[in-house]
Formats: sequence, C-alpha cells, structure tokens
Amino acid sequence: MKYYFYCLILLLIISCKSQEDLFLEKLYGQWAIEKIEYNNVNYKEDLYVNFMVFEREKKMLIPESSLFDKDMSANWELISIKEKRILINCSDVVFNGKYNVKFIKDTNKKLLGIEMKSDSTYIKAFKFFQNFDVNGKNW
Repeated sequence: MKYYFYCLILLLIISCKSQEDLFLEKLYGQWAIEKIEYNNVNYKEDLYVNFMVFEREKKMLIPESSLFDKDMSANWELISIKEKRILINCSDVVFNGKYNVKFIKDTNKKLLGIEMKSDSTYIKAFKFFQNFDVNGKNW
C-alpha cells in the first residue's frame, strides 16, 4: 500500500508544472495583433501584417513595417517570471525592449490574449488556434 502511495506522490510531483512552464506555454505560438501603439501613436496601420510569433528556441518573428528595417527576426528572453517580464531584442525600435506581460481573456469574443507594455510600446494581441473553453481554464 505504501508503494502505491509513494508512486502516486511521485506522479503528482512529476506532472506539476512550474509557473515558468505555464507562462511559456501561454506565450509560445502565433498572435494576431489587434492594437499596437508606439509612443502613444497608433502603429497598426504601418504594419504589413498584423501577427507575431514566439518560438520555443527564444526566437521571434515580428511584423514588417513601413517605417523600420525589414528584419523580421528577433530574439526574446524571460527576465522575470514573478513580474512576468520579457526582453525582445531586434532592430525594429517599436518591438525592441523590456515588456510587462499580462494574459487576458475576452469572454464576449471567446478569445485568449496578451497585453505587452514597455516604456514606449503597447501591444494587445489574441492567440491563433486556441480553444477558449479548453485552453482558457488556466489562462
């Protein structure tokens, strides 16, 4: 009986995810940018496409814009899981910087989203290919 109890405890420990794992699971993937402001000015109309992608290898695809370099690749890293802060390194000054991240839910549209704020940029985006009822439980 003790053997089963210890196996159950071990299984629970292994299956538990850390705060960082949960954060990263939400962050990875494709995001449709609904709103983006740079220095409090709407920047969405300057984007050629309105999506960005966070990849597992700490790479990121950012949208091309009419105002800045055509380099759509970027790197990102998690600065603080406690404060939910990430750093994006890229040549486009609009996306470059440290961001506070907040995951949001739009219950009317049944969408799972993200808000990212830096000193100069605000981004609100919604995730592609997510089931609101299934994936939204731990959002």
